Amino acid sequence: MASTDSLAESDATISISDFSSDEEKDEEESCGDDESLVQPYRFEPFCESEEDVAESSSDADDDSQHEDSARLQNTAWCQCQCCAVMPLVVECICCHEIEEVQGEMLRSGVNASCITEVDSFQTCCLNPDVLRVAYYAYIDNHGRLEETTPHERYRYIAYRQFVRLCWGHLGRAVRVTLPSCAVNKIRSTFPAPTGQYVGFLYPALD
Repeated sequence: MASTDSLAESDATISISDFSSDEEKDEEESCGDDESLVQPYRFEPFCESEEDVAESSSDADDDSQHEDSARLQNTAWCQCQCCAVMPLVVECICCHEIEEVQGEMLRSGVNASCITEVDSFQTCCLNPDVLRVAYYAYIDNHGRLEETTPHERYRYIAYRQFVRLCWGHLGRAVRVTLPSCAVNKIRSTFPAPTGQYVGFLYPALD
């Protein structure tokens, strides 16, 4: 039996190798030097070395970081003339740079230069009565906001209202950066006595 198994294995090996060699010969004879046949990868660009790829990626990251940091301590990036200087780069963004906010400005049908001038923003995000009713709805779903001042609650609900207005429903733990102009308007309407505010926070990793 051992010899039979060995023979069978030998036959299988031979038949497979012979089949492969015949295919290679057929391919060589059929292809030849005929340039009209398809030659895969003929016009593919040469692959860059790992060092070149890493260097170009690093240069792009440096340029991006430099461009972002240039927004700090100024409002030259503002297009609506209503933004304020923000402490974090991620917060240095204008309503004209956010597609969803621009969409709300277009829906309003008003030729406004800033989202804060749109009636829907002023009604949904600045009107105390609307915010009070929105807070009651928040309590039904999440409970009361503990250890907060009245203006803190107004600001928090106003931010939520703005997100609903422009983005709709985002889902759990999904956060977006609000434009500086909207944040500045809400803060000036419902100011903190200390002048200290919590900026943009990334969601928890749990």
